[in-house]
Amino acid sequence: MNAGKFVSNSQLALLLSFSVLCSAAPPPVATSTNHVLEISTLDSGGAVSSSANYVIETTLGQPADASASSSANSLISGFYQLAHETFYHFANDAQGWIFFSFPTIYTAPTSSTSGGRIALTTSSNAGTYGYFQCPAFKIAANTLYRCRFLVNTDVGNPLAVPGFRMRAHTTNFQSAQILGVNSLLNGSEAPTATPRAYDLYYFPAQQVASSAENSMFMTFEILNFDPTDAANATLAVQDAIVDALPIANLSGERAEKTYTFNTNEEGWTFNTVAPTYSAPLSFQLTSDGGVVGMTSTTNTNTFGFWQSPADVSTEAGRLYRATFAIHTNVADPTRVPQLRVRLLAEGFQLTMEGISDSAGSALASPVTTNRDFDLFMVPPQSQVGTVSDGLIAALDMINFNSSATPDDPTGSFSMDQMTIRSYIVPPLP
Repeated sequence: MNAGKFVSNSQLALLLSFSVLCSAAPPPVATSTNHVLEISTLDSGGAVSSSANYVIETTLGQPADASASSSANSLISGFYQLAHETFYHFANDAQGWIFFSFPTIYTAPTSSTSGGRIALTTSSNAGTYGYFQCPAFKIAANTLYRCRFLVNTDVGNPLAVPGFRMRAHTTNFQSAQILGVNSLLNGSEAPTATPRAYDLYYFPAQQVASSAENSMFMTFEILNFDPTDAANATLAVQDAIVDALPIANLSGERAEKTYTFNTNEEGWTFNTVAPTYSAPLSFQLTSDGGVVGMTSTTNTNTFGFWQSPADVSTEAGRLYRATFAIHTNVADPTRVPQLRVRLLAEGFQLTMEGISDSAGSALASPVTTNRDFDLFMVPPQSQVGTVSDGLIAALDMINFNSSATPDDPTGSFSMDQMTIRSYIVPPLP
């Protein structure tokens, strides 16, 4: 991907397309009785023997810890149990993952579900987009989900690997978080022929997670939009594993940066993409507790964002958490414009974004008093200690809904405070 550009108009249109997905019918939700049991050898070669070490992997529908391990002499004493929320190894088929594309808008990749993987293959770098989506499963409040994807590619040049994203979102399409991977800088975060782990940390909107609508699914998406990336490229997922951690179990918390906006913008800048999109009106107020924000001008084509300086330098082995305290002037939650918050590695190799959409019951939307919106990300470890080891935060307004149940054309977002904290990367299996 061309390091000289951040987001082209075509890419931006795709990034704004989450509302399109909101019309899709939610899939069936797995219940806690749908347990999965899989046994695999830890030793090379996979031969069964009394001296080998084995893993029993189960989905329990709830967070659980790993038990002790030993030699495989019996089912009771000889196995190491990993209790995942859910996992997919694609050994025999797609395990319920479904392929989606939008051929009237974007060139569709081809899909494959054989060979112990799910794969997306492009033949064009001029606007190709498609994704796989997994079956839905239940989620709980106060829980952080690590969605691990083992990804590889047939593209030999790391600078030419197409962009891809891993998305987790609630089945009511109100709360989504997306980890994006781009082959920028020296391509050090791009996948290779050997499967590489990418971890999407998903903290769903707590209003949804604690409701009767508490289910989610994941997607794996390919975005081939850059003429400097390989037109003919395959990206494949070998494994997708979800583990859960009570948020209270995060350890080693450390304050990194707090923005209060009490007297000024504190280095944040307002950005628009005019004339492609109508610009919202920006403001910084010392009243209202000190805020930065923006007010929409239409509900058909409004997009703009506030962006922070790269004030936080990252360290190895740390999980970073960005918390945005935001409120709106729109009293009806179902009419609030789409909110997007972002946490970006300074070199844009990894990007994390959270979307709150006022679809359906609008449980995840901003309200008229401050509500926290959280993102978690482990930044590129290859950039720690370099000039590109900073973090950038952003607050976006997306008002594209003029339907029969429209969003407010003059809706506003006000950010009262934004904090960045870090923790020790949780020792999940």
